Formats: sequence, C-alpha cells, structure tokens
Amino acid sequence: MADKKKLSAEQQKKLMAEEMWLNYFNQTLLNKNVITETERNRIANMIASRGMSGKHVT
Repeated sequence: MADKKKLSAEQQKKLMAEEMWLNYFNQTLLNKNVITETERNRIANMIASRGMSGKHVT
C-alpha cells in the first residue's frame, strides 16, 4: 500500500473507513463463532498491514 504521506486527505479518510469496516466485520465473525480468535487475530494483522494506521484490535 502507498505511504500515507503520499495519500491525499480524502484517500486517507477512505482508507480509514475501509479499515474500520473490515475490523468491525472481523469482530462480528468472531462474536458469531464463525471464525476463531486465532483467525480473527491473523485477519486483524492483515487489515492493519494493508492500511495506514498500523493498529489492530486484539
């Protein structure tokens, strides 16, 4: 993914919204016992590595 300094403010905002939704759905899948906590953590790391924040929920 492109460096966040090279992204416009609008692109950063879009990327942050995408990341928030992906994390929400990831947590929802865990809450509904569709995925395991290990899978949730792996997916959270993938989400964080694709985006700009570098943070994930554990």
